[in-house]
Amino acid sequence: MLRGLGTLALAMLCIVRAERTASADPRETAVWSALLLTAKASTERTGPSVWLDAHARRGPTSTTAIVRPGLGYRLSPTTSLWGGYAYVGAFADGDADDVTEHRAWQQILHQDTLGPLLFQFRGRVEQRFRSDESPALRLRALARANVSLWQGGPLAIASWNETFVAVGRTSWGSPAGFDQNRLFLGLALAAGQVRVEAGYTGISVRRADDSLLHQHAPTLWVFFAY
Repeated sequence: MLRGLGTLALAMLCIVRAERTASADPRETAVWSALLLTAKASTERTGPSVWLDAHARRGPTSTTAIVRPGLGYRLSPTTSLWGGYAYVGAFADGDADDVTEHRAWQQILHQDTLGPLLFQFRGRVEQRFRSDESPALRLRALARANVSLWQGGPLAIASWNETFVAVGRTSWGSPAGFDQNRLFLGLALAAGQVRVEAGYTGISVRRADDSLLHQHAPTLWVFFAY
């Protein structure tokens, strides 16, 4: 448990230092929530699976909704390949225009445990489509580490980091290269096939003028694995 608390303190220190470094960039507050479901089509070690995640994100001037279904195949108990579709709707307050984006996505997912540590890597490719705009391609890489506070206990420190890279400049103005980064730190509570994670997500988004917009988001995730 002391080791887990040390990890939490170190992560908190890194976030504070990053906040000070980014103090000159604009900031805003958001609230993020998500439901994520994976289900095996059979009890075999390999075979097909289904995926669904749904998100609601409230920012200062808009609400974003994401629905992402997919199908996958388990190559082994720890590694799987996936592909699917995503709907992303950004609904602006007032008279501003709403933005709708459709995506095709493919990913490889690897997850395993080592003692009290659960680690995961996910590499994802997205093809992005907006009305009257050219298609865009983006790469995403997520690394997760959850550390149990005590052996066999339901409570863990949860952390992950995801980096987005745009392949080429988009026709709607997003620059090529680094697109955004998301860092989450919180607590996870597991009960059977359900895991709840609550904490903080720090988001840094690169804007068209190359400045960074920083968001601070209290976050709630609910995972179902069958």
